Amino acid sequence: MIFPNIGYLSAWFRVKYPHLVDGAVATSAPIFAQLNFKEYLQVVVSSLATTGPGCNKNIKMATDTITKMISTDTGRKSVEKMFNLCDPLDTSQYVDGSNLFSNLAGNFEGVVQYNKDNRAFEGAIGTNITIDTICGIMTDESNGSPVERYAKVNSLMLSTYSQKCLDNSYNKMIKGLQATAWNASASEGDLGDVQPFGNFFNLKFSIQQYLSAESPAIYIQGTAHCANMYPGTSDDLPQLVQARAIIEKLIGTWISSN
Repeated sequence: MIFPNIGYLSAWFRVKYPHLVDGAVATSAPIFAQLNFKEYLQVVVSSLATTGPGCNKNIKMATDTITKMISTDTGRKSVEKMFNLCDPLDTSQYVDGSNLFSNLAGNFEGVVQYNKDNRAFEGAIGTNITIDTICGIMTDESNGSPVERYAKVNSLMLSTYSQKCLDNSYNKMIKGLQATAWNASASEGDLGDVQPFGNFFNLKFSIQQYLSAESPAIYIQGTAHCANMYPGTSDDLPQLVQARAIIEKLIGTWISSN
């Protein structure tokens, strides 16, 4: 049973070497690689909307306000202070502005992705911050304007993860990605998609051949990223409990049949 970044590798390994592997549970694994994975943010938006329409509405208003603010020197300085940026915001460098918006969106993406999962048992930080937490901030008028609420969410995330400031520098981000150490980030190989042999034997060619009653794709409505991989709790949704039971039964079937 493997988590997402190498989960798809476990699935492919099972397909390629069925004589070596009885089965593979690839939880939340991105089996089909996409260059423009727009569905990710669609899920984020839908998840935030479960608290009501106000959360996404106020995020949109905050984003629009920041867009206007960074068009002037005074506005940029206000954004730098409000969001505690590590470096001055240089909007002449389009990528720095893009990185800022990406980082601010990331505050919400991460919470949605791990919402109410059971990582606390392994000492994970921030498990108490849920969709209800951040949307509660975004819809609470006592927190000020929408952009001030957006900044409060950012401050919460910085504090939770012991970050002194929000690093919006594109160049710093690239330098980090250029690290040559052979670690987890270097070994994922998510972007290794350039090859000279054509695209007729694409991702769908093999994977769709292997979906069956004994190797189903299980969608667990209302749960977080990799939720079925963590120990159960009394607060687990019925569909999560059911999914774990199905997976356990499948693993038993795979093992007993080999």
